[in-house]
Parts: sequence; structure tokens; C-alpha cells
Amino acid sequence: MATEIIDRNISTLIGLTMAKVEVKTNSDGDDVELIFTSTDGRVFKFYHEQDCCEQVYIESIVGDLNDLVGSPIVIADESSNDHDPDGDAELGYYHGTWTFYKFATIKGYVDVRWLGESNGYYSESVDFGEVVTVDDAPTPTYSYQPETEIDHSKWFNNGQYHRADGPAVEMAKEMTVAEVEKLLGYPVKIVK
Repeated sequence: MATEIIDRNISTLIGLTMAKVEVKTNSDGDDVELIFTSTDGRVFKFYHEQDCCEQVYIESIVGDLNDLVGSPIVIADESSNDHDPDGDAELGYYHGTWTFYKFATIKGYVDVRWLGESNGYYSESVDFGEVVTVDDAPTPTYSYQPETEIDHSKWFNNGQYHRADGPAVEMAKEMTVAEVEKLLGYPVKIVK
């Protein structure tokens, strides 16, 4: 079965208990992925979809990743800021972004610092998502209004209703939630 990564907000981790947390390294020896596997079998991945003229990697981990295993995550925060690297002329890196993640359980804190560098044109961001098999991707349900029959136009996103009309509603009826999320570029929960 094929897998896909569905973008998630980092707060998705809060309340989940991890069975393991592991770092993946690329062929150059850079730490480039952080994988969280929960006790209920869900897999979450921090990574960067590498392009030609940038590099994004874990610069440091402060704390013990084992502190994140076996107890519910109580803190999962992200912050970032730009930085001006000295500029590696050979690689053409003249712009950088630091991304900081703070995780905590009752056992302890872990800070993960990512560094993304580029020529300023390419993405330096860290991606976060849930790894799902295509068969496990959620199927859509639709909104219902008691005073009307069916209202397929209400899409609930982060506390806000996103309305779609006409052909967009008809098209959305044929799509999975994962396809809608990919199209819109953010997580969607369709409510009844």
C-alpha cells in the first residue's frame, strides 16, 4: 500500500503518548527527519521536501528523546526566525531560517533546532504531517443543516467556516478529505 503525508498542526501531538521517537539521517550524515510513533500506531513526521538549492536539517537536539516516550505529550510548540548566515559562497547559501520545536511530557523537555539555508529563493521550512496509507485516508462526510436538507458548502477549518458554492461543492463531493486538504493547503474537518 502506498503512503502519503497529510499536513497537520503540531498541536496534534498534544495528549498523544509516543511508543518511539527516532531521528533519520541522510547519506551526508545530516539528521533530516524526526519520526514520532504513537502507542495507537499513528506516525508523524518532521521533514523537509528537499529541492536543488537549499538544505534543511536538525542542527541540534537538547534533551533526551526518550523523555517523550511512554507519557502523554503536554507541550508541542513551534517558533522560527530568519537568520543571516555568513554565506557559503560555494553552495550559494545567503539566507537562513531557524525553526525551534519544544516538546514536553511529565518526564522532561526536548528542544529540537532545525536550520534551513538557501539562496533566498527556495523554501527553508520544516514540514510536519501524519503518515497514512492511502486506504486509511479519511473519507468525507458532509455538513447538515436542520432547516434545510443538506448543506455541502460548510467546511470547518481551525474554528472558521470555509464556504464553497456551486461547482466547487459538486467537485468536493467526489473528493476524499485528504484530497480537499491537499487542494486547500491546510487541514480540514468536515462537520455534520
